Amino acid sequence: MSTTPQLDLRRLVVTGTARRPELADTLNSAAAIVRYDPPRPASRTSRLWLVPSEHREHVAYLVDRTAKTCACPDNRRNRGRLCKHRLAVEMFCRLNDEPEPPDAPDERR
Repeated sequence: MSTTPQLDLRRLVVTGTARRPELADTLNSAAAIVRYDPPRPASRTSRLWLVPSEHREHVAYLVDRTAKTCACPDNRRNRGRLCKHRLAVEMFCRLNDEPEPPDAPDERR
């Protein structure tokens, strides 16, 4: 039996909340972003994504899946803690069978 994207999104929130209860609110916010104004690729690879702000019109934050970073104030303030923008990208990618991003270039070369 096939599920709808809404049910799949809800399943991701429920599963994520069971694993990390402290992220329940953040997961719900991320799901709202995916549902109403989804992330969009910022590059030809699956590495960089633009995620719209929920509260600031015409503002989007750059998420780097490889570096696991987001340009939002919350991410900078909390030193890389999972923000709703990073979670929205991961949810969107899972729902749309997006490939894993390429590995980051080796800085030691």
